[in-house]
Amino acid sequence: MLEYRLGQALPFHLMNGEPARESGIAVLKSDGETLFLTAVMTDSDIFNRAEKNNEETWKTGDALEFFFQPAGRLDYYELHVTPNMKTLQLHIPRVELLRKIPFEDKFFESGFKYSVDVQNGQWTGRMEIPLAALGNAKLIGSRFTVSRYNYNKQWGDTPEMSTISLFANGTFHSPDEWFTIRDE
Repeated sequence: MLEYRLGQALPFHLMNGEPARESGIAVLKSDGETLFLTAVMTDSDIFNRAEKNNEETWKTGDALEFFFQPAGRLDYYELHVTPNMKTLQLHIPRVELLRKIPFEDKFFESGFKYSVDVQNGQWTGRMEIPLAALGNAKLIGSRFTVSRYNYNKQWGDTPEMSTISLFANGTFHSPDEWFTIRDE
């Protein structure tokens, strides 16, 4: 089990732990009422073609993804932000139902605030997520991961998928492999 202390900076890498072509770091903090996620990502071709919120943003270009499972629960949340300021917000009852529930039935409104800063060769995504929207989840024992889809037109249609966790089964939707928050 991977343990996490709030404020710890974690590097992005491929699912198997190998270095990503383009690196980044992610940090999760909290003030007890809000989760604050910041991810800074190197990116030589920053884009996303999503035109509205709640599109399948992982298919339309670069996307930062935050997954959160409250302590003691099977349901979890998935929030995305893209470099062109589009978002996706999902609530998944349990991982076994992920592909059995229609995409639109997973939409969720967290009330999160977000910002994106795009610089030459780098973009930063920030999320501020109210814990009240996540069922007033207590942090100790909650699980999370941060992942990204990194597209580059010169690499073809297959994105580089990187993360802060290790995934033996090849999917980000694996709460047992996420970090567990151990202190506030």
